[in-house]
Amino acid sequence: MQGGGFAGTIQAYVPQSLLERYHSEIERVFGKGSCYILRLREQGAVKVI
Repeated sequence: MQGGGFAGTIQAYVPQSLLERYHSEIERVFGKGSCYILRLREQGAVKVI
């Protein structure tokens, strides 16, 4: 993940049990739409032929 510029970007690995609270708090501080939840697929990287 690349932030680029002064605004910056963070990448946080948050346990599922804390996700909703984390998301709400980030958006409370930085504004609605400032937190994007990215979910990684279980199988990870795969080779596509």
